[in-house]
Amino acid sequence: FAASVPLLERAIQSDPEDSTAHLLLAWAHDILGNREAAVRAWRRVLVLDPQDPDAVAKLVQTLCGLGRETDARETVRELESTLSAHPDQAASWASRARAWAALEDWDRARRALDEGRERFPEDVKLRIVRAEVLASAGDPQEAIEVYASLTEDAARLHAEDLAHVWRGLGFARHAAGQTEQALAAFEQATEADPGDRSSAWAGLNLLGILGREAEARDLAAQLIEVIPKDSDHLPVLENRGIALVHLKRHDEAEKILQQVLERDP
Repeated sequence: FAASVPLLERAIQSDPEDSTAHLLLAWAHDILGNREAAVRAWRRVLVLDPQDPDAVAKLVQTLCGLGRETDARETVRELESTLSAHPDQAASWASRARAWAALEDWDRARRALDEGRERFPEDVKLRIVRAEVLASAGDPQEAIEVYASLTEDAARLHAEDLAHVWRGLGFARHAAGQTEQALAAFEQATEADPGDRSSAWAGLNLLGILGREAEARDLAAQLIEVIPKDSDHLPVLENRGIALVHLKRHDEAEKILQQVLERDP
């Protein structure tokens, strides 16, 4: 990701209106932990596309992570004003809901979702955001119902969206204590999108919880091969440490997980 930043910056210099380059740059800074740079990049994404729900949520989350909650709330109010000019677009309601959810203002997030559902009852993206917000708000059972209904509409979903839905269902079922069903959902997510590593990692954790050690060891052996060995990004280090635990390489795991704890107690 670090190597991609200068390449994306050069692409933006050549074409300042290249929304894809701005979006990729924002994600790169976010993943690398360059939060101030990420804020600037997410703001630029929203200038080009005020209705991008991911950009809205990530900008607000990053501002909150920097301790700038006042800025985050002001950003949401500004976006509300911009998005209210487009009530006839489902993406506007999804963006508003995600923005308020990022501030953990669940009442406003739910109101945006309810208004959006009244206007666009069958919009898939809005239903996905509804399930995400319900899960984040601590309502896993209601989120499960929405996610499950979306899996029944699999034919209407792109592979990436279908994987996203199955993954969300997995996390919601896990939160509800439905461990076996959660594992099955993560497996469905990986089947829908074989490149979906996050579902595979979630499945690995559940295999460990369920005591299915042989399966966990086999999956850990596969996953550790795709982890960048020279990355010091915290989630990458944490995943590597967890995989090493399942592989019974405890000394290596302890060193890596100690690094994680030192950087993020």
